[in-house]
Amino acid sequence: MAPLTFSVPPGLSDLPNATLALDQPVFGSHFVRIHDNIKFGTVRVEFFIGNYQDGDTVSLPVSIVDGYQYKRDELIYHHTYINSANPDTGMVSGPGEILWFYKEVVPATGVVVSKIYYHVNGGVTTPSNDGLIRITTIGIRAKDKLTMASAPGAYVDNADTEFDLDYRAIARKSDKSS
Repeated sequence: MAPLTFSVPPGLSDLPNATLALDQPVFGSHFVRIHDNIKFGTVRVEFFIGNYQDGDTVSLPVSIVDGYQYKRDELIYHHTYINSANPDTGMVSGPGEILWFYKEVVPATGVVVSKIYYHVNGGVTTPSNDGLIRITTIGIRAKDKLTMASAPGAYVDNADTEFDLDYRAIARKSDKSS
């Protein structure tokens, strides 16, 4: 994977607090500067792919960007069967047809569960731990947190009518205040 290279090093687009103070207009250019600060201060979502079978544990992935070790609560698992046979023998464990199957990754531990049940028409159902599962682990740093550099100063609950103005209403409002 090639490193990210900038032709011009990005700078911090700091905004003074007074720019975002109450009763001050916020312009699109302000949002652009805030967005620039955000995009250079984070690591994108990362994907890690592996094949597992029943009883395996999905290891905690390490970022290839900066070596960060993810925690379980920062991971989302997407899984699908790539083979319904026993991974060790390459053969199915039960007679008949697949009646139903179940697969999951336990989020708290990363343990892989695979259950495939075979059924013979007019016969019994045979359970097994067959199946090879492809698991895509999605790493999102601090996915349940919102980080702010500082707490907002105050909140003003403006009436909805303050935001529903056309040029005539603005003119009437300015006439009243003069």
